[in-house]
Amino acid sequence: MVPNHLKFNAEVHLLQQLSDDATSAESRLQVLSFSRLAWYFLKNDPVYQQPRLTQTNNTMLIAQLLQDNQDQLTLYRGESQNAGFIVQLGQQLSELTNGRITAEDLAGVKLEATDPHQAKFNDLTTLLAAYQQRIGEFVTTPSLMTALSAKLSTLDLSHTYFFLIISMNWMPLNCSS
Repeated sequence: MVPNHLKFNAEVHLLQQLSDDATSAESRLQVLSFSRLAWYFLKNDPVYQQPRLTQTNNTMLIAQLLQDNQDQLTLYRGESQNAGFIVQLGQQLSELTNGRITAEDLAGVKLEATDPHQAKFNDLTTLLAAYQQRIGEFVTTPSLMTALSAKLSTLDLSHTYFFLIISMNWMPLNCSS
């Protein structure tokens, strides 16, 4: 299991570690990223057929949310025309969602009334609530990983090993326990 951008190098490195000579091949070994693993196990499940929340449609969604909630915003009110701001806000809302931080969590943050960040927290809370409501129709990375976890828990993986490659070091995860 490796990040997408390390897949080829990890596969070459792993084959070198497993072989005795310069040329080798493995028929029962696959190097996958988490997204590819999700495809492998979920390709025929309904969750994998839903539309994905890509960076492009995330940006379009954020622009729409800024316009729809303009009356409730203070600091972010006129930012729906600023493409760079929309991309950064989209990344921030996506990271908050991936970290399982909800609008209620943000609303629970207590700041002093004179804190200059209060307006930002209020706007962010408003937008995060709207964002999390609207992304329900899309498959996101967290929802895909939740579906993958649920699927894996139903399978017999007692003869399957997963190796997580971190910095080209690998450590086995035994699935029988």
